[in-house]
Amino acid sequence: MQRRDFLGALGVGAFAAAPHLTIDPGLDPAAVVARVRATGARSVRIGSAFNDYAPAVYKAAWQRIAQKLRSEGLGQVRMEWAFRPTGELVPFMDWHPGGAGPIEWRLAGPAGDPSSRSFLAEAGIPRA
Repeated sequence: MQRRDFLGALGVGAFAAAPHLTIDPGLDPAAVVARVRATGARSVRIGSAFNDYAPAVYKAAWQRIAQKLRSEGLGQVRMEWAFRPTGELVPFMDWHPGGAGPIEWRLAGPAGDPSSRSFLAEAGIPRA
């Protein structure tokens, strides 16, 4: 199994101190670029978690924003793909945005339920 880029639980460790943005999927990509430049954000997360949105809405927003960041010379800004555990198995790959650069997986909640364990397994994170 391929190990994915996994940043861990939100708000934990050194990454929590790094400037980042959580943005609404409806926000104009040019406004995202302006906010990244104004804040020095090193990562962007669309919404608190991808499973808060319909898959098509989420993926379209991700692709628009990632493309705009790259075209504006901000390709170093990480795109976070955060899952909110639901307690039930979720077909989370339905929300996966596809090949627009590296995707860094995040867990937006506790890691003990079946949905988070499934997400971590897909990310290639060994169980503790």
